[in-house]
Amino acid sequence: MNPVNEPLVRPHPIWVDSDAALDLAVEQLLKCERYALDTEFQGERSYWPTLALLQISDGSQIWLIDPLACDVSRLTPVFDGPGIMLAHAARQDLEIMRREVGTLPSALVDTQIAAAFAGAGNQSLLSLCKRHLNVVIEKGDRLTDWTARPLRESARLYAASDVAHLHALADELRTEIGEERWGWALDECEASRTPPEQADVTKAWWRVRGSRALRGDRARVAQTLCAWREETARSRNVPPRTIIGDLGLDSVISRMPRSKADLDGCRGVPNDPRSVQAILDSIAGGLAMDPKELSTPPEESDDRGLASAVILAGAIVSQRARNLGLDPSMVAARADITAIVSGRKGRLDEGWREQVVGDLVHRLLAGEITLRLADSGRTLVIEGD
Repeated sequence: MNPVNEPLVRPHPIWVDSDAALDLAVEQLLKCERYALDTEFQGERSYWPTLALLQISDGSQIWLIDPLACDVSRLTPVFDGPGIMLAHAARQDLEIMRREVGTLPSALVDTQIAAAFAGAGNQSLLSLCKRHLNVVIEKGDRLTDWTARPLRESARLYAASDVAHLHALADELRTEIGEERWGWALDECEASRTPPEQADVTKAWWRVRGSRALRGDRARVAQTLCAWREETARSRNVPPRTIIGDLGLDSVISRMPRSKADLDGCRGVPNDPRSVQAILDSIAGGLAMDPKELSTPPEESDDRGLASAVILAGAIVSQRARNLGLDPSMVAARADITAIVSGRKGRLDEGWREQVVGDLVHRLLAGEITLRLADSGRTLVIEGD
């Protein structure tokens, strides 16, 4: 069967640019068991992404809500109600909703997560709609300036397509993976429903190039300097690089200037008086910091002597995932495997992961099973499973 090309969305989406019109949409959404949601945002010039459009559907009608013209916190009753939110790759949408609406949905089905239990990796909505629904979605307007008003008709239809098929896609995925795996998917969606709180500014220096090699005074100055950059960027709602770029950070951390004259010799450093003083204060604060207050990056491994065990456990996890038709990256990350090998409780000792691979890894570590290669090294055979 040839894919159905869907450049249009029917019925035609309703443009919502007033609180009164939004209240009418909320009235309808409160009647449905599931609603599909997506957002369009821009973050190139700000610290916090700017919500520019919110698309929501009850399965038949689609509303395009203009957050520049109405108060999206009026969606709170929908989020707090029993309805299930359908979304695709929902992490950033959830972060934005928590900040803009002030709450999170009471339940979530993320079709990207559900698809991982059908063996798909982090596939796009476009790919999944083509594979599962035989629908081709046009994606010609993905680089639109979503803050532009009036928003072009083609851009509106593009945005609407992101929620037009989520109900059908979720149903298809549930049928394909079966009820047991659908339950696993729901557990995973629930775990992802609450995104992490905003990052601890004392850990911002971990993202600096070469941070793991920094020691002593330079590590403490890196922490205070990067914390100042992060806090300032948040308060001004601008990208951190506009406060001081990475080149400037590297230069200051390397040279450790103690005066304005010293700072003048550092590359990539702002020269306005307020920034100059803040940088010097950050350096002084780092030098005066109690070493116990330094937030150090986590070690890559608790015991480098366990590296071989981590590799073997990772191999068995990947093979079991492939045998079951699961996406290995969904089953376990390296940190999960390192934790179980090191004897720490983690995700592989909980829920569906314990059932799928956790018990198997414990048996490997106890010497109860062995591994061998077959098919010219293409397949890992688990003996004793």
